[in-house]
Amino acid sequence: MIEFSRELHEIIKFNLDGEKYVVDMEEGLVIPVDEIIWDILDLCSSYGRDLKMDQVTKNLRSKYKHSRINESMIRLSRIAEMGLLFSPAKSEFEPINVPEGLKILVIADFLGQRAFIDSLNYCLLRSLANHAEVYLAIPEREVKREEDGEEFRSFGIKPIFYKVDRTYSPAKVVPHGCDGILILSTASAFEYFFMRFNSIPVLLRVYNETLVNDAVVNATLEKYFALRGYDALICDSSWISAFFSQIVPDVRCFYNIPCGVDIEFFRPMDKLESKRKLIQALGNEFLLEKPLIGIVPGLNPRDGKLLLQKLLATNPDLNWLVVDPILERYFKKTGDKRISFFSVLNLQDKEVSPLVFSALDLAIFPAILGSSGTLLLEMAACGIPLIVWGYSKPVEIGDFCLFIHVESSLFDRVTFPIESISENINFLLGNQNEREKLSEGARKLVSSYTWDVTSQQVLDLFRRFNLKRNLHLKDTSSDFPILFSKHYNTAQGKVESHAFEMPYFFQYDIEKGIALTLLGKHTLTEIRALLMHICREQERANQIIEEIAEDMILSDPNCF
Repeated sequence: MIEFSRELHEIIKFNLDGEKYVVDMEEGLVIPVDEIIWDILDLCSSYGRDLKMDQVTKNLRSKYKHSRINESMIRLSRIAEMGLLFSPAKSEFEPINVPEGLKILVIADFLGQRAFIDSLNYCLLRSLANHAEVYLAIPEREVKREEDGEEFRSFGIKPIFYKVDRTYSPAKVVPHGCDGILILSTASAFEYFFMRFNSIPVLLRVYNETLVNDAVVNATLEKYFALRGYDALICDSSWISAFFSQIVPDVRCFYNIPCGVDIEFFRPMDKLESKRKLIQALGNEFLLEKPLIGIVPGLNPRDGKLLLQKLLATNPDLNWLVVDPILERYFKKTGDKRISFFSVLNLQDKEVSPLVFSALDLAIFPAILGSSGTLLLEMAACGIPLIVWGYSKPVEIGDFCLFIHVESSLFDRVTFPIESISENINFLLGNQNEREKLSEGARKLVSSYTWDVTSQQVLDLFRRFNLKRNLHLKDTSSDFPILFSKHYNTAQGKVESHAFEMPYFFQYDIEKGIALTLLGKHTLTEIRALLMHICREQERANQIIEEIAEDMILSDPNCF
């Protein structure tokens, strides 16, 4: 969530054909906005650095619902993270002035497999080890213990072996003086210990590729409600929080930290030469006769097959390269020379990715759960013009794509915008200038996504939450002894329930009393979920949580 006070850039606002736009004069960019963002920027201009979050809500609540204000503030935060509209003085990951030398424990369920997600984890670990003291918890195995440990030691990572049985306490893997725990596993139960029985900040890394599995979505949701006030979910794709905003009361604990991209490796190559080499590798000379369109299905096999069938039927005069080998078995028997397949599942595939991507005339990418945020960045780094469809425009490449919005749904099948995709394909194929603009702009943005930046952002979050955790370490159950009682309201002629804080007899309504009672053993996120059910109003539940947080700060003003 964007934090005030923030210094607004010099901006110009204008309307064109019924749409609203803001010109960032310092960055020289035109940004399309909706009416509520327009109104928020008016408040920023009026109040300047004196603007507070509660003033935004107070001024706009008569015009917009609280949930929409919250969603718009999140969107504005993402714009600000890109260095647009606001000064970077209070950016999301501004380094905090604390001593260096953080000690970080990493929990992961991978080891030496080198699959796609594992390769990303290795890159992150190696970069973290350049800036912090990194320990890696490794399941103990009789045969490969020394071999496994030596590989990580060569990167500057210290392995900690643990037994995989019920007699072993996970607390033994936490090194003395640990500043944070980074969890890279997807759906394991092992990490719940670290979110419950220690006071160390925990960050859970969520890769979008894993969320195509419903079990992982539910595991992520369970972890969300287990988060304490100094924990967070860090996502590799900006559209993850857009999906979860439908089912969680507050997405402010979701932080978008993209993976790093080696732009010296993922770079544009000669298109004609790339096509010839691809033809030689695939044995399909038919690929040179028509434009070659890349497609990342990012869906379960059933929906991916349906999407591809519809695109083939709607665009018969195009060739297609599908970056998903799982679908190959569905189309292999058809003998259709218009369609080829490419895998990105291992490091050998990665080595030829720049050549394969450079052979594409453009690519179609779904910003939905299950699609690879890393592939989006790698294609952009190779200079491929992108047509993106999904829940929300990817912040990672901003306006340097043609975006098609589809509504996210928890239960219904994904809506395929086939007609819009086809129209945009024809537009880009007939407009070289637009292709070059998208290609150059996206590549410039992606050039700032390095593994060094990714690891520094993770460490900055640990620094922030180490300061914040002091607020939550108090024995809140003894600070808020609550007495529940009933009394007769003579004016109303009825019996009412109330809660009183002892020993000062401060009176609360029953909902806040329940919340304070639960505070000793439950996180604020869990209490918020219960209040949503009791109050049946999100605004009231949020108000109670904010009041409790303010009370805790006032009771210990030196907690930071």
